[in-house]
Amino acid sequence: MSDVLPGETTIRTIDFTGEQLGYPKARRTYKAVTVTFDRDFDGVWSLNGSYTYSKNKGNTEGGVRSDNGQTDSSLTTAFDQPGLTNGAYGYPPTDNRHKFKLYGSYAPTNWLTLGANFSAQSPRRFGCLGRVPDAVDAFAGVYGAAGFYCNVNTDGSIRTTPFAAGEAVPERQLTPRGSVIKSDWQTTTNITAAIKVPSDLFSGTFRIDVFNVFNEKAVLDVRELGTQANGAPRVDFGTPVSYQAPRYIRFQLGFDF
Repeated sequence: MSDVLPGETTIRTIDFTGEQLGYPKARRTYKAVTVTFDRDFDGVWSLNGSYTYSKNKGNTEGGVRSDNGQTDSSLTTAFDQPGLTNGAYGYPPTDNRHKFKLYGSYAPTNWLTLGANFSAQSPRRFGCLGRVPDAVDAFAGVYGAAGFYCNVNTDGSIRTTPFAAGEAVPERQLTPRGSVIKSDWQTTTNITAAIKVPSDLFSGTFRIDVFNVFNEKAVLDVRELGTQANGAPRVDFGTPVSYQAPRYIRFQLGFDF
């Protein structure tokens, strides 16, 4: 304590449990199963692939927090106030339910090797980050749009339009982690060609890689903030903030020595 309690003469320490303070235990569970197949390269061709089904669920992502961009390990707001933990249990940004991978190579001659790889990943889930109502936890509300409470329309969608003058403003509702919207499926196809340089002076390889051949433009991340710091709706909730990297080509010349 910072001061002596009434009727006492010395300052003392009082310990509280997390439960007494209104905090849940930190929990995160990852479960997955992966099926693979491999056809080793025999001098002509190879083919490999895998499928992973996984579930990642909890009330903390770990040392960092991707939904609000906090990347300083173990310095997130996740358990700063009890109200900030409300609705935190759900599917974190690292939950991707399905992952497919397929890759292989083919050597039609001893100087040319062709290769390709394909991957597909299911969408990421988002909640709605907003100001915790003072009636729930006034101290958490001081953090601004850091909890899982947003303005919700009668149809259950997140309100993005400002309240008009004189309009009744309902209490913000709990919008749990990973329960509101999703990003896109991300599919990527890359191809490559490796050509041995015809020279008796050195051993070298010229390589051409084309990444994202079909120039897919999946939305990978969206604006998850649903309220301003004062709790008013944000007009940009759910808008894209990052896309899949566009198609590009890389040329390489390598030498063996």
